[in-house]
Amino acid sequence: MYLLDADTLITAKNTYYQFNRVRQFWEWLAYQAEIGEVRMPIETWVKVGDKTQEQRDDLALWVIEHKENLVINDRSYDEMFPQVLAKYQWPDGRPLTESDIVTIGDDYQLIACAIHNNAMVITGEVSAGSIGPKRKVPNVCEDLVDGV
Repeated sequence: MYLLDADTLITAKNTYYQFNRVRQFWEWLAYQAEIGEVRMPIETWVKVGDKTQEQRDDLALWVIEHKENLVINDRSYDEMFPQVLAKYQWPDGRPLTESDIVTIGDDYQLIACAIHNNAMVITGEVSAGSIGPKRKVPNVCEDLVDGV
């Protein structure tokens, strides 16, 4: 199973796979969700689908239409949050603040869901030398896979 980060869908919609140009991509992705190959935690879905009527673009309408197949409703991945958040800790050991959690956003939930479901995270983020709450998804995933 593959878990989609919101940025992959947003980038696809805004660049190579615009709805009005490559509808087949979105049909294929809907099929992949239908057969259980691609999913997302509810926190990721909210980023792209929880919009007011006036804010809804093609992507929001698409994720709303396919919510049943896209969203992982099993909240048992919540138990993984402490393990994932530990990888966002500051190097000097100071605890994460509420502001830090806002900076991390839904990334820790996406990663926790991936660990719990033995899934691969699909993200457009690029590894970087960031520290603390500004760490990138690929870096945190790599640390968790390597057990560092």
